[in-house]
Amino acid sequence: MSYMLFSLVLAILLAVFVDGQSGTDTSKLSESSSTDTSLIHLNTQKTITLKASLQVTGVDTNKYLISGLPDTVEIEIKGPAAIVVAAENTHNFQVIANLKGLSDGEHKVNLEVKGLNKDLTYTLKTKAVNLSIYQKSSAYFKVTPQYNTDAIAEGYEAGDITTSVSEVTVSGRTTAVNQVAQVVATLDLSRNTKADVSKSVPLQAVDANGNPVDVTLSEASTTLTLPVQAGVGTKSAAVKFVTSNGDAANFTITANVNTVTLTGNMDKLAKVSQISVPVNLKNITAKTTQKVTLSVPDGVNKLSPTSITVTITPKEAE
Repeated sequence: MSYMLFSLVLAILLAVFVDGQSGTDTSKLSESSSTDTSLIHLNTQKTITLKASLQVTGVDTNKYLISGLPDTVEIEIKGPAAIVVAAENTHNFQVIANLKGLSDGEHKVNLEVKGLNKDLTYTLKTKAVNLSIYQKSSAYFKVTPQYNTDAIAEGYEAGDITTSVSEVTVSGRTTAVNQVAQVVATLDLSRNTKADVSKSVPLQAVDANGNPVDVTLSEASTTLTLPVQAGVGTKSAAVKFVTSNGDAANFTITANVNTVTLTGNMDKLAKVSQISVPVNLKNITAKTTQKVTLSVPDGVNKLSPTSITVTITPKEAE
């Protein structure tokens, strides 16, 4: 009986030992598999192409103007996928054009990359750029508003034009700034303008011949306001016969003029389409002439002529 009990205990202990060893091997296998997967992931390579902003160093941009530089350059980046993705998401590197020690004139400058993770390699699509360095200066100019006076309708008058921007700073290459004669704002008017005009118009720096100069202005546009009002002008109006004391259908009525010229305020003249000429047909049995003094309509300063001669002929006498 004691022998049997001893054998049972020994069997149980052996089973526990084997089970423990089996668990340990399984754990080690799982850990090994996880490590292998991580290594595979870390060893995965990735290549991307990015557009990076081009940074300028080594020059005072307040004193010098740089032209010819692209805003961005393409860079190809290779390396472990995780690090490449991080660079793509953060853009934690710079592409630099170092202009230190360069003077006025044209130059070819090699581009540099700084801040890129040391485990990555790169290739710049543009390895060097051609650029120009110019000394920069600035000057103040009053804005000169202008418009075509011929566009104002006849008989109308334009008042003083005003601008919302009275002065601007012109900056750029010293040679270009020195060419600027004035800064103009041109108001484009429709033909026969008869009312006030207010528009936003661009500002432009021009030389003494009116040609545009390539400079930078502190303000791009201004609002020009031009008051336009009716002045004294002239207008032609047709003569209209107004008969009384007889049937006009029985007479042929003519005058020595068919139109008269009106002088006065253009707004008032616009309301006058014709001039009435009174003709008295009473007791007219033969060809007759009448001299009629014209009445001056309201708002009209003067008529020319002031009177006309009317000829009245009965149709039965013709």
